[in-house]
Amino acid sequence: MDRRVDAKVVSMMIRKTRSMGIEAGTFIMLGYPGETEEDILETLEYLKEANPDLATYTVSYPIKGTALYQELEGQLINQKDWQKSTDREIEFRRTYPNKYYRYALPWLINSFELYKRKMNGKSFGLEVIKLFLLTKVLRVGMLIYRRQNKQHAV
Repeated sequence: MDRRVDAKVVSMMIRKTRSMGIEAGTFIMLGYPGETEEDILETLEYLKEANPDLATYTVSYPIKGTALYQELEGQLINQKDWQKSTDREIEFRRTYPNKYYRYALPWLINSFELYKRKMNGKSFGLEVIKLFLLTKVLRVGMLIYRRQNKQHAV
């Protein structure tokens, strides 16, 4: 993303902020150009290490005027009339097809939630079992769509 920040530094700052009794959050975007599944797995590790109180998640989308938009301008797909759509509807060819991210994003969210519950001593119970099973189903979806289309696709 070229954010010019180090994930380890951000993680440390979140932990320090929380240690002072201040809530801290993070914003996670999946689906950047060149992002691999390994990067997504590393994002989960970052979340576990940082352990933010709050997290917001989305699949990336190019916003006019940003470096991402400029980088992808000639590769944009499904760009509708700006008066009838939002930036979120602008698509580009990602590493994996869109269907992959329909599984990857909730997998990340639920995997982190499962981790937080386990860290809070809630390793058992119906909700934890549901989360565990959901993460497994979502992971299978990721694997299916990753394998189904190894080419760059929308």
